[in-house]
Amino acid sequence: MFQAFHFVTIEHYYIGELVLGPINGISDGCVAVMIVSAYTVYAGNNFWATPICDGRWMGLNGVEDLTLGQCTALMIRVGVTCLALKSMAKVIMTNWYPRAHWFPLQD
Repeated sequence: MFQAFHFVTIEHYYIGELVLGPINGISDGCVAVMIVSAYTVYAGNNFWATPICDGRWMGLNGVEDLTLGQCTALMIRVGVTCLALKSMAKVIMTNWYPRAHWFPLQD
């Protein structure tokens, strides 16, 4: 999640404006982390070790089941990576095309 904040800050530096959607990983991600942390206090750490699917299809030695914690970490990593790629693409696009070409000002 800290990577998401880092790339959005870089985007803000190069583009000149901080554009966050109504649901974003920066502010809403912090709330999600607090909720998950509070639930972990209630349910205990073993909750995250609950097996949810067969992991033998990956062919890794010692991996028989994928746990809830592993799947959650993978989903978070994919989401943060997508956000980072989007931010970097916007920075690269502003170097080639000024921001005015993306969203022309309407009178």
